[in-house]
Amino acid sequence: VADRENSRVQLFDTEGKYLEEWNDVIRPTGISFDSVGNVYITGEMRGDLDADSDGVADISFQDGYETFVVKYDANGDLLGTLNLPGDDLSRRIEVTDTGIFVAGFFWGGDFDPDPGSATTLDATLNGRALFLAKYNPDFSFAHVTQFGSLRQDESFFGNNDTIWSTDVDGEGSIYISGRLD
Repeated sequence: VADRENSRVQLFDTEGKYLEEWNDVIRPTGISFDSVGNVYITGEMRGDLDADSDGVADISFQDGYETFVVKYDANGDLLGTLNLPGDDLSRRIEVTDTGIFVAGFFWGGDFDPDPGSATTLDATLNGRALFLAKYNPDFSFAHVTQFGSLRQDESFFGNNDTIWSTDVDGEGSIYISGRLD
């Protein structure tokens, strides 16, 4: 269970029995597993993230609200990290054999889901936009799609477009539910 408000991930067995919790995950918003049992967690950060509790930041905070993705093995050992700097918040994550899908929203100006490239999205027209970004299993960027309503709103979070859930079918297609304001 990704417990955003208490900054923890709770683990249960298949019978629903509580096993343990990981307390070193800042504001997790989504959790998914790959076919070999690795755990992928996405969430939001407003400071450096020490994903393996060794006292050293694994992801350095840059500005605003930022999306992170961390990958752990089944024992909780850190295997990889990804940061999407800028004013963006992830809401869900799905993992398939072909990639890692991160869904969320961003607001304000430009959003760059692949720092170091020229891939930039813009939400200045409507204040807030939704995104679905795909990363390869090695965390390299694959592609991103921007979508949402076209209602113009200059408030801090703009319109109320949001993502509530995601799922992947047996063919690898991803489905998203939410609200377009």
